[in-house]
Amino acid sequence: MPMIPKILSKFQALPSLFFLILSACQTRRPEIPNPSSFFAQADAKHLSLFAMGTELRVSYLPSTQTELHNESLEALLKKIISDYESVFSDWNDESELRKFEKRGWLQSRPLKSSPLFFEGLNFSLETFTLTGGLFDVSMGAVIWKERSRSSGLSSLKMNSIEKSFSFGVDPVRLSFGGLAKGMLSGAIAQILYKNSVRDFWVNAGGGNEVYGGVLTHLVRQTISEPSAMSLATEAGTNEVSLYFASHSNSFQNGKQHIFDPRDTRRVIHKQVSVYCFTQKLDEATHLGAIADAVSTALVIENFKLPKTYPCVSFPKIEGDSLK
Repeated sequence: MPMIPKILSKFQALPSLFFLILSACQTRRPEIPNPSSFFAQADAKHLSLFAMGTELRVSYLPSTQTELHNESLEALLKKIISDYESVFSDWNDESELRKFEKRGWLQSRPLKSSPLFFEGLNFSLETFTLTGGLFDVSMGAVIWKERSRSSGLSSLKMNSIEKSFSFGVDPVRLSFGGLAKGMLSGAIAQILYKNSVRDFWVNAGGGNEVYGGVLTHLVRQTISEPSAMSLATEAGTNEVSLYFASHSNSFQNGKQHIFDPRDTRRVIHKQVSVYCFTQKLDEATHLGAIADAVSTALVIENFKLPKTYPCVSFPKIEGDSLK
């Protein structure tokens, strides 16, 4: 697309400025130039839907190589968004999540779910373990005022062969929140890439975004992360190039909405951004979930993240393994 280099040049001075800011004060959260300017072109496509309690927006440059008409591609995107809404929504009484809650989590036999719900629950258990319990979807019971303390996920047993699960302690209510939105951003990225769309931006709500193609250059330059830069491919190739971003703020609309599971009375004032990079399309939903969970957990407390996770965090904390 001949317009891409020209449009990208509009942003080139901005990352340099942000690099200077980061050099002077590494604890400041970098701000990625607004992708809306990139998608101001006449041939850019936009999709906006309400799902899982928030507005979800997708902007992309359609490819002439895709086998689908734009209407068919949008239909695929709308379907995957609807699928996530019907599985994970806190706000939809007919969602799979709410049906499990009405039925009760403690049953005589292991529970079986849809593959998507099982995947989300599996990611929830992984991130609960990874963050030492700082990220905990069972906090949903506290947020919705049905328990004074969360049950945690230590009693959750998952059978990957049978695709079944069981709880030893009743969580009462789960809230997948940003984790599901991170997964959804990855699922949308997969659909776009599989249909030859390379340059796109997904804002899944709750501070969760994914940048594809040429836009990953803006992210890399802005966050000034050499290890990520060395992995990245040149924009415009057929290689996968994705940056997942998750921005967590302990306060939203003047009210605290991220709580410490160990002491929900604790008042937290903190903002954290996490960026995760991948060139593997099959990692997209996983990495979207990881980005959200890690940014949420880092709002509560710093922790060690294994180097196998390709992520960086801001503000940078002394001794933080996310460097």
